[in-house]
Amino acid sequence: MNLKLTMVLSPMADAKVLLCSPYNTYMQSYNGIMYEFCKVAYGLSDCTLLAPPPLQEPSQLYRSAEPIRDKAGRELRRAYAKFRNQLGMVRLPVAQPVRLKEKYDLFFYACSFVHDLSNLDNIHGWEECSRFRVAFIMESWSNLLKDQKGYMKYLDRFDHLFLLNASSIPNLQKMTRAPCTFLPLAADCVAASPFPHLPARSIDVYSMGRRAPAVHRQLSEAMQKNDLLYLFDTTHSGVVIDWAESRQMTADLIKRSKYFVTFDHTIGSALKAREASGEVALSMRYFEGAAGGAVMIGSKPKCAEFRECFDWPDSVLEIPEHPEDIIEILKEFDSDAERLNGIRRTNVMESHLRHDWSHRWQEVLEVCGLPSTSAIAERQSLLTGWANSMQKDTAARSP
Repeated sequence: MNLKLTMVLSPMADAKVLLCSPYNTYMQSYNGIMYEFCKVAYGLSDCTLLAPPPLQEPSQLYRSAEPIRDKAGRELRRAYAKFRNQLGMVRLPVAQPVRLKEKYDLFFYACSFVHDLSNLDNIHGWEECSRFRVAFIMESWSNLLKDQKGYMKYLDRFDHLFLLNASSIPNLQKMTRAPCTFLPLAADCVAASPFPHLPARSIDVYSMGRRAPAVHRQLSEAMQKNDLLYLFDTTHSGVVIDWAESRQMTADLIKRSKYFVTFDHTIGSALKAREASGEVALSMRYFEGAAGGAVMIGSKPKCAEFRECFDWPDSVLEIPEHPEDIIEILKEFDSDAERLNGIRRTNVMESHLRHDWSHRWQEVLEVCGLPSTSAIAERQSLLTGWANSMQKDTAARSP
């Protein structure tokens, strides 16, 4: 299948790109992925970045830029959104209105959910301002598409769609004229890499976001007994204050962690399990953990995309969701230091060579018929150099 757009842009040194994303509209931690992708891409092409803040006084039912702390409020919001979906209506836009006047070769919209597309109603002129329009949507579940028909009008206005959830592509493709392509997540490997400084891994286990309750309980109890340092989240759906600091903090913690917990996205979240309804997709934490050189423990997603992206031995050391004794499992892993050092080194090397955001942006440009850039080549040359240095000096201190 030819993934390139039917009408290919003429080769040019610096194609003008407008990057647009609602990560400032919804400042929850999950949107840090969109921030990071846009941040890296911004430095690789002739880009203008548009990330509108939220409206000053949006409806409380749609005030996603602030956490809804009580369960009843969250359920009311979901029920109301579902009711609107069933009527073929879409969510009200909550991004501040913007009117575009300049012309661009490419309009690239990056969002976390299908319902984020409604914010395009407040980006006036986004179709007319660009020769080609593509979107990257991180989460799309076949089970939800029947209630998202109102959003198909947005998808049909794009020339190409990039999706993280490959299993949903066949079903979504039936509902839109725009060609759909799988695009994996990645990491800012320049920021995430432990190389060349190789900081000490003073954190025994780091777990962020959703977690397996039994594993969390045992690790928490072990920390109370001073058996290890276990770092985990103590808040849910909090607002991010500063994207750059938030993403760098995550990277700094992972590169200082011995083990990084990476269970399948449905474990620890009944909501995600219902939404996925059997579909499996890659989550960001696998790319983050590998890029930071931590030993990932948890489960391997049972999908072809994981096997393709993480096809090296021991990319994830699998542990039970309900272990008898997680501390004994970790002690057994610790007994083979040579194996762990090899895992950390391989995780970093493979990430540098395959899973930096520059690799994803290069793929987007290729599908759009746009040439790669010198900035992409320079960034990838730096990462390749780091990977080669680690490969040559296998006796050096482990990353």
